[in-house]
Amino acid sequence: MIDFPWNGSFADARNVSVEAATGDWILFLDADEVLVEDDVPKLRALAGRVWREAFHLVETSYTGELEHGTAVTHAALRMFRNRPTYRFRGRLHEQFAWALPSGLPERIEQTDVRVEHFGYLGVVRDTRDKARRNIELLQRQAEEREPDSFFEFNLGSEYLAVGDLTAAVRHLERSRELLERDGGARVLQFTPTLYTRLALAHRQLRHFDRAVAVIEEGLALFPDFTDLVFERGWVEQERGRLDEAQWAFERCLEMGEAPARYTSIRGCGTHLARMGLAEVFARRGDFVRAEREALRAIAGGVAHPSAVLFAATMITRNGGGPERVAREVEARVKTTPSVLFLTGVALYEAGHVEAAEERFRRVVELQPRNGRARVALGEALLSLKRWQEAAAVAEAVADDDPHSPAARRCELFARLVARDSRIDDRLASARSLLPAHEHAAFEGWAALAAGREPGLLAAESAELVTRCLDALARVREIDEFALLVQLLERCVIDARARHEILAGIYLRHGFLDSAAEEWITACERFGPDAEALLGLAQVAYAKGLREDALVFAEEARQRAPTDPRCVRMHERLLAADSASSSHATT
Repeated sequence: MIDFPWNGSFADARNVSVEAATGDWILFLDADEVLVEDDVPKLRALAGRVWREAFHLVETSYTGELEHGTAVTHAALRMFRNRPTYRFRGRLHEQFAWALPSGLPERIEQTDVRVEHFGYLGVVRDTRDKARRNIELLQRQAEEREPDSFFEFNLGSEYLAVGDLTAAVRHLERSRELLERDGGARVLQFTPTLYTRLALAHRQLRHFDRAVAVIEEGLALFPDFTDLVFERGWVEQERGRLDEAQWAFERCLEMGEAPARYTSIRGCGTHLARMGLAEVFARRGDFVRAEREALRAIAGGVAHPSAVLFAATMITRNGGGPERVAREVEARVKTTPSVLFLTGVALYEAGHVEAAEERFRRVVELQPRNGRARVALGEALLSLKRWQEAAAVAEAVADDDPHSPAARRCELFARLVARDSRIDDRLASARSLLPAHEHAAFEGWAALAAGREPGLLAAESAELVTRCLDALARVREIDEFALLVQLLERCVIDARARHEILAGIYLRHGFLDSAAEEWITACERFGPDAEALLGLAQVAYAKGLREDALVFAEEARQRAPTDPRCVRMHERLLAADSASSSHATT
C-alpha cells in the first residue's frame, strides 16, 4: 500500500504507483474494477508477446442497476511495458497513450481479455457528484496547459452528464475541430464516441438536422459503428419520420453490436434496436407489432428496464392481464425486484391494482428500504382505499430517502381521508420535507376536515390540490372530493382556471354532465375559449353526440388553429363524419 496525499490530479496518483512497479509489464485497475477470472490465463499469455508495447483490454462499464444488464463496452488501454517514458498526464481521464511510439500501430494489440467496471452503477454514482467534480478538475487543468481535443471531449461529456446541453455542444464541437491537429479523427481512440455524444446533445436540443450531419460524418469515418445508426433512429423518431427511424433500427439489427474497439452501448445492435422498433410501431398505433418487438427484446433474458416496462405495457394495452404479463414477461427474465416493480407499474397503470399491489409488496419484502417501492405500494393501497395500510407503508420511508417527499404526500393523503388522530403530528414531521406551498395545502385540508376555515393558499398549491382531487375522484370518495373543492376555491388562481381544472377531472373519470356544467359556466362567465370548447367537444363525443362534438371542435380550432389538441380532435371528428356519411351512402 502506497500513501499519496490527494493533490487534485489522477495522473500524479497513477504515476506514483507506476514508479514503484518493478515488473516488466504494468496492468492498472481501479478499486471499482475487476478482471474476469476466466481470462487470467489469457492475461498471463500476453506478457510473453515481447514484440508488443501495450494491450487494449475489453472493459464493460455497468450502468443503472447491475441486474438490468445495461452497460457500455470499449477498448481500454490498460496493460503496457514498464518504461520510464510511459507516464500519465491529465488531472482527469488521465492518459499515457500519448507516450507510446507513434506510427507503429502494430505494436499495440486489441485483446479479448475482459475487465468489469462497476463505478457507474446507480447505487454508486448517486452517492457522489462525480460529474460536477470532474468539471472542476478539468477547468483547473485548462489553466495549466492548452486544451486539446481530448480535453474538450471530456469537458463536453461531463457537461452532457449534468444536462448542460449548450455547454456540451460547445466543447464537443471544439473537440471535433481539433481532431486533425491532434493526430486525425481515425487515429484518436475517443473520436467515435465524440460523434455519438455530439449527435445526442444536438438531438436533445432538437437540432435534428445538425445531429444527422454529425452522424453522417461519423459514419463516413466509422461505417461499422452501430451506435451512430442507432442514434439516427432516435433522431428520426423524435422528428416524426417513422419510416426512416424503422430503417435505422432494422439496419442496427443487421449490423449487430459494434466491434470491441469502439466505446459502445451494449444492445444497440440487439435488444435496444428492437425497443426502438417497438416504439416506432406503437407511435403508428400498431400495438400488436409493438408488443411483439418488445417481447423479442427480452427474449434472451435481458431485463433492460425500458424493455420490461414497455413489453408489459403493450400486453395490457392489447387486453392482456396479470396472468399474461407473468407468462410473457416475468417468465422470460430473472424475476428480480426491479422486474417486479416495472411489471407492477404497467399493471397499476392499466387498472390491475390488486396484481400491482402484490408485486410492489414483494419488492418491499425483498428490499425493505426501497423508498420507491414503498411509495408505489402506498399508492396502490390508496387506490384500494386501504388508508391505514397506505399510511403505515409510506411512513416507513426514511426522511433521508430521495423518495421521502412522495412518501409523505402519500401518507398525509391517507391519514386525512381516514381522519387519523395522528395527522397533526405527522404534518409537523413533514414540514421540513415538503415545499411550503404543498405543506400549506395539507394544513388547509386538515383545517377543513376539523371544521375550521383555512386561509388563502398560494397559486402553487393548486397543483397538489388538483392531484388530490383527481385521486379522490378515481376512488369515488365523493364527500371528501366535495370538501376538497372548497380548498381549491381558497387557492389564489384565476376563476376560469378553477372551472377548467374541475371540468378536466370530471371528464377523466366519467362525470360527463359535471364536466359539461363546469365548461359551460366558464363560457358564460368569461366567454368561450379554445380550452372550454375542446372540452365540450370531448364531452359531446363521449355522449355519442357526434354533430355537436364537430361543431365545438371546429370552433375550438378556429380560436387556436395551431394547438395540436384542437387540430387532432377536429380532424378525428371530420374523419369519423366522412366515414359515417360514406357508410350511409353505401
